[in-house]
Amino acid sequence: MKKFLLKAIILTGLFSNVYGQDLNQAPGNYGLTSVIDGAVPGPGFYLMEYASYFSGKVQDFDGNNVKPNGTDELEINTFLLLNQGIWLTNQKMLGGNLLFDLLIPIVNLDTNDPYDLVGKSGLGDIVVGTGIQWFDTKLFGLSFPNRLEFDFILPIGSYDDEGGTKPINASSKYFSFEPYWASTLFFNKDFSMSLRNHLTFNGKYKEISNTEVQVGINYRLNYSFEHIVGTSVNLQLKVD
Repeated sequence: MKKFLLKAIILTGLFSNVYGQDLNQAPGNYGLTSVIDGAVPGPGFYLMEYASYFSGKVQDFDGNNVKPNGTDELEINTFLLLNQGIWLTNQKMLGGNLLFDLLIPIVNLDTNDPYDLVGKSGLGDIVVGTGIQWFDTKLFGLSFPNRLEFDFILPIGSYDDEGGTKPINASSKYFSFEPYWASTLFFNKDFSMSLRNHLTFNGKYKEISNTEVQVGINYRLNYSFEHIVGTSVNLQLKVD
């Protein structure tokens, strides 16, 4: 009989600053799912919900707050509700279990007055993926479940830049392919450490007339340290 697990995880992050870059940062997982990332209970279907809040002032390379109109600082506020469904099958492959993954983000975007730079909130770019989960692996004699997954970020979310006047949208409007490897090392029943290594290949952004912009390839690492302090409470120290 297939298992069904409904798991609600509320992760709220409040950040004070956003630093400018040459190009827009590629979409992706920047730590939202870091808790015990490599471990899954067993074959079955899992539904998870993640919530994240962001509020910050946009800064230039020198750390100065950006003032597009020369007077008022630009602040961006976002709320993300990420819906994830994982089907971990009984089908064996390379010593592990074949899995399928689906992520559907819902995004609300806002900028401070007097700016009106948001094109569309709503559906974000959907992620579909497949991979292999290993349960019985060991590292230094310790339990070391891990997963290799290949994700496709589909640029089908809400977007309308209104001729370039509203550059902040729920969708990136370019395709990305992202293989990653996630793992969790259990030191004992209460302490663990999780890692996720991403390598993201990004397509071209073509929404500007006669212009093609490409973020290119980027690598990033999410990691966290976890300690169970009770039967229903998990403390996490995370750096991404």
